[in-house]
Amino acid sequence: DVLAYKTEVLQQDLTVVGPITAELFVSTSGTDSDWIVKLIDVYPDDAPDNIPNPCDVRMAGFQMLLRGDIMRGKFRNSLENPEPMTPNEVTKSWFPLFDRNPQKFVDIYNASEKDFQAATQRVYHSGKFISNLRVNLID
Repeated sequence: DVLAYKTEVLQQDLTVVGPITAELFVSTSGTDSDWIVKLIDVYPDDAPDNIPNPCDVRMAGFQMLLRGDIMRGKFRNSLENPEPMTPNEVTKSWFPLFDRNPQKFVDIYNASEKDFQAATQRVYHSGKFISNLRVNLID
């Protein structure tokens, strides 16, 4: 599943500099999950194509990935000491490359098909659990 947030169309160009930080408050009905955050610059529908354009890339509506990262939930506190997530408990998580996650705290590299299960993931963004994305801008 995908949860997307969009800003209004920017009225002026902005330059994103330095680190981009994602702070998520999440839960899963399983004991592990992957959380993926992407910051994408979406070009206007009337954006002109580049000249020259040898690959014939259309810039109208083009989605340029500025930054993307993945964090496996079991590594939220330490990459050296993975911990299972508590099902349905709100957890603060930050952002390894990914593979298929069984949504269960197991040795993924040796997991069998029976180890994989469906799970419900939630991202919280209100009250005391305000997930957010922080960027530094130069205008």
